[in-house]
Amino acid sequence: MLPPMVLFLVTILCPLCSLLLNSPASIPVFSPSLCLCASVANSNLSFLFVASNPAVAGAHQNRNTLVNRISHIVNDSRKNPVSFPASRPHMGIMNMNLIFTCLIIAQFIVVAAHDWIDIPGIVCGSQVQAAIGRRKLAWATAINCLFPGYAVALAIRFFDAPKPDYALRYWLMYTGITMGSAFIMWWVPYLFGASAKHRELYGKMYAGTRFILPARRGDRGPNLLHLCFHALFLSTFILALMQIR
Repeated sequence: MLPPMVLFLVTILCPLCSLLLNSPASIPVFSPSLCLCASVANSNLSFLFVASNPAVAGAHQNRNTLVNRISHIVNDSRKNPVSFPASRPHMGIMNMNLIFTCLIIAQFIVVAAHDWIDIPGIVCGSQVQAAIGRRKLAWATAINCLFPGYAVALAIRFFDAPKPDYALRYWLMYTGITMGSAFIMWWVPYLFGASAKHRELYGKMYAGTRFILPARRGDRGPNLLHLCFHALFLSTFILALMQIR
């Protein structure tokens, strides 16, 4: 005979596992005294009632009384079945929306700020400003912020609402262009060779930052910070692509 606590845990955990797995719960007969397992049709909830001997029902209840009460409960559940909405797809969409919104906001922040801050060994905005010119860089930053800013506005506006086709197309277009631009600016020179002017300019802007890629033809490729940026750009592009119906 199993201890009452084990029977109690089995009775509670089996329906819970059934909800998580979307399958009726089942359990073998633990004792010849009594085991009743009923599954409600067309629902994700299973009703499981187990008793190892008449004493489980109480000192003043016999086996027949216990069985009658259980049968009554099961019949009521069949007349008024408990159903749950199909929440898994909805939760999956909500999680993807949340991840995409957070990443597109992060992308807007890094586009707006990374050329204007100094973090030793990571980013040297002052060197970029000196190489390009503060006024020219300010205009370039303002223009570059318009596109991710609009993407962020759309993501917040339609966070918990049906996404219109124009928003989906814009996200895909913006993230695709951003990823393509990063590839052309950084990876094409690194993989296929860079001009002397390109190496000199990028050497001035990103001197003192950390590089982890091996140098190729005198080009060190993207530094560590820009590798992280490129991973972010690729992530937002994939998520935008996944949302296209």
